Amino acid sequence: CAHYRRRCRIRAPCCNEIFDCRHCHNETKNSIKIDAVKRHELPRHEVQQVICSLCGTEQE
Repeated sequence: CAHYRRRCRIRAPCCNEIFDCRHCHNETKNSIKIDAVKRHELPRHEVQQVICSLCGTEQE
């Protein structure tokens, strides 16, 4: 992604979707195209699951 260079992705606990980083999540979920009621941000301390981009293993 444009924010970080790493080989993992995160699963956002708030919406259970996978993103490259929390900034990518926030850009997507706070877009004007999203209904105002569904807009939200992901606090970095709430991330609990990481997914390896090389092998696809998901871990806490």
